[in-house]
Amino acid sequence: MNWQLKRELNKRWSLGLEGFSEIEDLAHAGSFDEQQHRLGPVAYYEFPHAEGRPEWKAAGGVLFGLSDATSDFTYKFDLEVEF
Repeated sequence: MNWQLKRELNKRWSLGLEGFSEIEDLAHAGSFDEQQHRLGPVAYYEFPHAEGRPEWKAAGGVLFGLSDATSDFTYKFDLEVEF
């Protein structure tokens, strides 16, 4: 399960909060600490682009582990191109 809260600051920049959870077998989910859960702040940037050209977007942040089965810190970086 993934979710995102995002607030636009201006035409290029946004800030958000993202959460990610991984439960391998929902029928036998186990305890919270046996599942992977991450939560953290993310910054988003949309690069300037000209009409008819690809649109580039970037996102980066740090996610904090919330359970024993999750790493304490996970770094996130996404680069997206829309044609």
